[in-house]
Amino acid sequence: LRRLTVWTLSLMCLAFTACDPDADAPAMDPALGGPGFGGSAMDPEPVEPGADAAVEPEEEPSLGLNSVIPNRVPITGGTQILLVGQLFEEGVQVVLGDLACTDILLESDSHLRCTTPQTASPGPLDVHIFAPNSDEDTTLAEGLTYFVPTSVTAIDPIRGPAPGGYTATIRGTGFASGTMVRFGDRPGTVVEIAEDGESMQVVVPAHAPGQASVVITSLNGQTEAPIPFTWYEQLLVNGLEPFVGTVVGGEEVRITGTGLAAESLVRLGGEEATIIGSEFGATVLRIRTPPAVAPGPVSLEIENINGEYGQDDAFLYYNAGDAAFNAIGVVPNRLPTTSGGEVWIAGSGFDETVTMTLAGDEVPCQLHGAGLLNCDVGPHARGTMDVVLHKGDETVTLEEALDFYHD
Repeated sequence: LRRLTVWTLSLMCLAFTACDPDADAPAMDPALGGPGFGGSAMDPEPVEPGADAAVEPEEEPSLGLNSVIPNRVPITGGTQILLVGQLFEEGVQVVLGDLACTDILLESDSHLRCTTPQTASPGPLDVHIFAPNSDEDTTLAEGLTYFVPTSVTAIDPIRGPAPGGYTATIRGTGFASGTMVRFGDRPGTVVEIAEDGESMQVVVPAHAPGQASVVITSLNGQTEAPIPFTWYEQLLVNGLEPFVGTVVGGEEVRITGTGLAAESLVRLGGEEATIIGSEFGATVLRIRTPPAVAPGPVSLEIENINGEYGQDDAFLYYNAGDAAFNAIGVVPNRLPTTSGGEVWIAGSGFDETVTMTLAGDEVPCQLHGAGLLNCDVGPHARGTMDVVLHKGDETVTLEEALDFYHD
């Protein structure tokens, strides 16, 4: 730059001299070179060897593995996975932990596929790739995880009443945190999952009577139970009509409620009744009473596909032929405080003069033969009451025979 500047000034001076002959020519500095001094205005200045900065050579690319897709596979093996990296070539080997990945398919120098082998142990594994003609290899730490796939082997119980709300145990494999269970189109509530992932507790949702598939979805896959869940009409009894019968049996009784299937086992006082039939969508079950061992109140038991039901003092047997004045029982023996209700009193020696009192108050009754009274009990305070029958100077007391409850 200094030489160029000097020569520029020299040229300007020469031009000035040419314009003015009397002007002195500028002196030339031989050190700067120029015409007549053995130099050239355009000669470059010599550059010392190695004066420029050294350029580092680019690093050679090496075998690499960036990702595995998918990175979770079942322990059953047989899953094709895609490996993404660089400098893949024919003959590469892929090892998962210490298991060889098979059926290697090279798609490009950055993509290859292989099929996972079977293993007995779930968990993460390092993924190794080995070059075919050198000692070069690369590893993606914990690049692949084996898991136990979701499966269902049993549900207990496999059927339940339509209102739901009870717990079922589902057994299988691969149940993990976040597992979801659906009964048809309704979700169940997962309460607890075992540490080994082989069982869980689920609250069954309400559902109309019928069947629906059970589908389990988790991080480890989705599966359907081999048998659908069945909801049935809950077995309940609302009442009997009539509540009473003679000890000889053979009288028809209508049981009303829900879930009263024709294929039911009915017992009165432990004795099996005869099933006549089920009606009105299993809301009425007609039976014929068995003979009684003795007069008095007896229990009712029902068993069928919809469950079991039991009630103490549900039916009352009486002996119409006994002449002695006596009372043996009351059915029903529980009434709501707000409304009371109709009760039947069985005994013997009843006639038109017999009356009933409750806490000293007379209750209106109708005579239905020498062994049966039908009485209309009004509202009463909560608690258990004695039932007292009067016939002239005679009195019979059934202690704590009626229980009034808040409805």
